[in-house]
Amino acid sequence: MRKTFIAYLLVALLAVGLPLYAYYTPQGADITVSSLVFEGATDDAFETTISIADPTADVTLTLPSAASAAFMTSSLTTNSATAANSVTGVSNGLLFEGATADGFEATVSPLTDPTADVTVSIPSLTAGSLMISSLTTNDVSAANGVWGASNALVFEGATADGFELSLAPADATADATITIPNSAGTVMLSSLATNAPDAANSVYGTSNNLAFEGATADTSETFFTPTDPTADRTITVPNDSGTLVLSPGAVVTLTNVDLDTSDNSIAANVCEDIVLTATGIAATDNIAYVMSTSDLSVTFNVQLHTPATNAITARTCNNSAGAVDPGAVADFRIVRINA
Repeated sequence: MRKTFIAYLLVALLAVGLPLYAYYTPQGADITVSSLVFEGATDDAFETTISIADPTADVTLTLPSAASAAFMTSSLTTNSATAANSVTGVSNGLLFEGATADGFEATVSPLTDPTADVTVSIPSLTAGSLMISSLTTNDVSAANGVWGASNALVFEGATADGFELSLAPADATADATITIPNSAGTVMLSSLATNAPDAANSVYGTSNNLAFEGATADTSETFFTPTDPTADRTITVPNDSGTLVLSPGAVVTLTNVDLDTSDNSIAANVCEDIVLTATGIAATDNIAYVMSTSDLSVTFNVQLHTPATNAITARTCNNSAGAVDPGAVADFRIVRINA
């Protein structure tokens, strides 16, 4: 029976114009074929040999009913299912055994039945990894899908529609790393085409700072830095246009200031100035102050003004109907406020 089958097989192959010959070993009444050799279209020293490993049980290899097809070859001595490093076909997929022949395999399978021809390209990389997804389908435009576009990652969002969010880096001129913090929150966006550090008009974060580059891209920046808080703090920016008034915290204290004028008298409804020594005051300072005195009558009004280098002017005004000697001392606490 086996002799008859092999004879028919050889006749059938020869009938289609395939030059071949077989290596066989007589086994009593049977013929055992160990390999088939195909010469190919050119009669030369190069042939294709199909050899069969010694089976340990009945094995059937089925050729598909296709007009044209090709075998998937392997560099493994054996590529049988579950052999170490083997790659075999399963229903609608490829099965990768991995380096260890065990019960655990990786299967690559198209998630959905294609409705048209689809090509998935593997990039030409020395090494790399596939980006995996926990989605049942991660198709382009599928709800919650994430996929790659030209120089971008595209996020579909919860609704499968025509609107996506693309995360695209600028063309890098050197290796750059963007670290996402281990925290929940929202990304701070910018209307600038590039918001890189030191770019004109950029705003970026540094250690405990927000850095403002300003209109000129140079080495001079403005830093917005909070003091280390000891409790939750809120700074409210008013709903108004204007310029911030800054205080460096410098306070100048003047004690027991003599408010007497040079002639110890101020005429009725007249103001006279006294220049006081105030170390730490600058001519460009704006000032705020608090005055305390126990012996200045209500007929007098005292104001500090006109800062100079390490000096300030005290203006004492007599609001009474006649000349009066101030005859008083006062303490001042002056705060430098620079706009």
